[in-house]
Amino acid sequence: MLAIPLHLQKQFEAYLKNQEIQDKFKGEYKKWLQYYLDFCRKYNFPSANQESLPHFIKKLQEKRQTKVQQDHAFNSIMLYYQFIKAKATSDKAVRVIHPLERHIPPGIPM
Repeated sequence: MLAIPLHLQKQFEAYLKNQEIQDKFKGEYKKWLQYYLDFCRKYNFPSANQESLPHFIKKLQEKRQTKVQQDHAFNSIMLYYQFIKAKATSDKAVRVIHPLERHIPPGIPM
């Protein structure tokens, strides 16, 4: 199984911290993210697409993971999607558009 890329892992850990996830659960979130990313790579699913999650959960069912484990995996990956969305929003360059000065001919009321 491949490790989570270091840059992604660090960013995800920072996101977990900002979400006030208790330390005792952070390892669980990272574990499920690693399994999910590995699953997506192995079966050619886009990891950023939420339509991949049901396939992952189905695979967990096939591997006889408990309902509790499936729920933890689901919650972890939903948090990952929130992370992706937040990251995409913050990565967008802030573009300041300066309004053009409007030329109003003399004699026309504003």
